[in-house]
Amino acid sequence: MDIGKLVCPVYDTIDAVQYQRYASEENNIIHATSRRKDMDRDEFIDHAKKNLTRLVASGVLAEREKPALYIYGIMFTLCLKSSPSFRKNQGEASILLSGLYVL
Repeated sequence: MDIGKLVCPVYDTIDAVQYQRYASEENNIIHATSRRKDMDRDEFIDHAKKNLTRLVASGVLAEREKPALYIYGIMFTLCLKSSPSFRKNQGEASILLSGLYVL
């Protein structure tokens, strides 16, 4: 199974074109984590629940037998050109967020 077809970026970084690209893969997690612009909240909750149930039932998502520790990091750049104090320093700042998941 190609992991690239199963994952997608964080929901609030995806535009409509990217959403369609990831959603074209039936087993992509986007179907359980990201709401399309044309879906209301209740419709998305039902859609996500059905897809999450399907992904687990089909074995695409599986619970680990033993607890696991996951370390992750997200790197992004903020454009702060409107800030007078950052204008002097080219107006960009890179930030690394990191965290742990224990499952």
